[in-house]
Amino acid sequence: MGSPWHATHADPGPVRQRSIGAGMGWRIDDATEPPTITVWGSPPTKMRPVMPAVNVILLVGNLTRDPEVRYSPTGTPVATLGLAVNTRVKGQDGQWREDPCFVDVVVFGPQAEACGEYLEKGAPALVEGRLQYRTWQDQEGHTRRKHEVIAARVQFLPRSGARADADARGLPAGVDAAGDDGVPF
Repeated sequence: MGSPWHATHADPGPVRQRSIGAGMGWRIDDATEPPTITVWGSPPTKMRPVMPAVNVILLVGNLTRDPEVRYSPTGTPVATLGLAVNTRVKGQDGQWREDPCFVDVVVFGPQAEACGEYLEKGAPALVEGRLQYRTWQDQEGHTRRKHEVIAARVQFLPRSGARADADARGLPAGVDAAGDDGVPF
């Protein structure tokens, strides 16, 4: 054979085989779903389709603390946010409860300054970005690791409920302008 590629049947079909010397090689059968790959001398294993890598995060939650805005040595604004994203789950007792997931978010540029100016603890926000894994050495020399979201976009969402009503009237949360009798004048 002139080429290391050859069909294992008289018909060139969906089976490809290649010898890599010393009695070793591999064979791919595309006729099976998913395709089967066999390495000579080992049992057949299933090939999984190759998927493109996608790193997109979309979160809606409430800030757990006021944003911290700092500036990089080059003068770029960098804001760090804590976001709590709640998921409603039914417990073993049959009762519904909130299961929070706490996520650190990093925002760069003019958007970081806007977050620092307009967002505060408890404010709802939509964050779109990508997940990043970071490692660093702490002050004691220990290696620290964490996942964080690098925001591409932060959208400020309107508040709902009593807090939104109090904000609209310029009152602190929990203060009702109606008084004891429910009449606002």
